Amino acid sequence: MGVMMRPTVSLQRFAFPAGELLISLAILVSCAGGPASRAEKQPPSGGAVQTETTKPTPEQGPSAAVPEKKPTTEQLLATLPQLLEKGDYRGALGVFDSLAPAVAEKSDIRLLKASVLVSAGQADGARKIVQGIIDGDGQNTEALYVLSTIEEAAGREKEQQALLERIVSINPKEDRALAALGTLTYRHRVYKTAEAYFDKSLAANPKNGEALIGKARIRWQYQDPKGAEGLLNQAIAEYPRWAAPLVERARVYREAGFLKEALTDLDTAKALDGGNYWVAIDRGNVLLDLGNKAEALKEFDRAHQLDPKNFLSYVYSAGIRDEQGDYAGAERDY
Repeated sequence: MGVMMRPTVSLQRFAFPAGELLISLAILVSCAGGPASRAEKQPPSGGAVQTETTKPTPEQGPSAAVPEKKPTTEQLLATLPQLLEKGDYRGALGVFDSLAPAVAEKSDIRLLKASVLVSAGQADGARKIVQGIIDGDGQNTEALYVLSTIEEAAGREKEQQALLERIVSINPKEDRALAALGTLTYRHRVYKTAEAYFDKSLAANPKNGEALIGKARIRWQYQDPKGAEGLLNQAIAEYPRWAAPLVERARVYREAGFLKEALTDLDTAKALDGGNYWVAIDRGNVLLDLGNKAEALKEFDRAHQLDPKNFLSYVYSAGIRDEQGDYAGAERDY
């Protein structure tokens, strides 16, 4: 299917909207508070619950201000998706500083913070948090999974695989670990084994986005574009603000000759994830297929800015400039 995201020739990964960590955020928001967050909702000792409608008593006088109501743990955590979607990692990490100490020290909250640190490129801080949790509980599959993403970000595939296999040995139905193992196996072109991992992941969780995309790639390898499209349609319906399945479907459409449909998907993907290098590359290629060299060149030049060290966009832009007679520009890109 050409140059893909993860798993791909380039081995790049597309995260879920605002990062894969947000798949479980709703669960964390609902349960992270525990006893500590319930305490936030209790009245102060010896007093009534303060609400926005509380008014000063005559004894207090009109100048007595009502104490400002502090946001609950759930309200603070609920701001994370928007912050992460905007790439505001500093703001997202600031949310954790606003939590009550008893809440901030809970394992699930610390793991969520570690995941944000990974997304922010602060792997060392994330590793320190996660390793501390694992040292206290070696069976904590959530911590092991976050550590596997840290190893992935560092390009340590063997370590990542060992952690994923350890997770599955503890919980054979851990869908994220199964999907990630499928992706690793796919990279090595062992398609039947990869498909088995994706099938197990989807059996445990039919909505696992990575498994849906992975299975779609397998279907494509088996010359089943309709099957691939159906799986990608599922992923798009389930995660409408996730660019990855749109890009994959655009590749299916492009290979089948449906260039306008491919461009529509890539336009949507660009709106969702405009900072993604591979969206720019794929969109430039489709524009080139459509004969729009001027717009294709703009897209490849945009890709230069997104990842100046990746050679692929320079190859494409140099080819266009060479055809246009801009030999100096082509030589510069080469």
